[in-house]
Amino acid sequence: MKPPSPGRARAAATRPAIARPWRSSASANTRRRRGNWRAWAPIWRRKQPQLAAEAFGQAGQAWTSANQPAKALAAQNAGLNLAPDDVDLLVDRAFTQRSLNEFAKALDDLNKAATLDTQRSDILAYRASTYRLLNRLPEARADADAALALDPKNAEALLERGNIRRLADDPAGARADWLQVVELAAGTPAGDAAKANLEKLDVKP
Repeated sequence: MKPPSPGRARAAATRPAIARPWRSSASANTRRRRGNWRAWAPIWRRKQPQLAAEAFGQAGQAWTSANQPAKALAAQNAGLNLAPDDVDLLVDRAFTQRSLNEFAKALDDLNKAATLDTQRSDILAYRASTYRLLNRLPEARADADAALALDPKNAEALLERGNIRRLADDPAGARADWLQVVELAAGTPAGDAAKANLEKLDVKP
């Protein structure tokens, strides 16, 4: 997330925090799961393509936990070559692409995932945040609202709608959403992000 997107040109004091669910370091178990997937991949591709795709997905998650996005992307690409309609893999790859500042590519994957599974509020919430990073606030707000229509207690969607409201100069609406997140998801990444946003909102210029 290095080159600035249009949405990142705003001052740090007004930039909403977001939840960061992925860990940056790999445990011993993670390293075992990551393993040498290139060695067994050709066999699984031939005999059990869906299982191979799932294994690539697990390898991608492990590389993500190890803060190795390029390797995570390679595993996810391999998995999606075998199972192009795997919704979870599409979402995982979107996360990786965002970490590499490939927001448009992330959006393409999220669009496909949302089309394949129209009832997942988490996909809509994540796409809302991606639209926000692209400075497409109307689409971001529409996705956040759609996610909350599916699941009114989705903390990530509430957090994101608060972020969007703050950027749209609606601090009262942002506060209302973030307070709900703190109530629903205290001690989680979403709850911590909402708390940080509220503290920024209360800082007088």
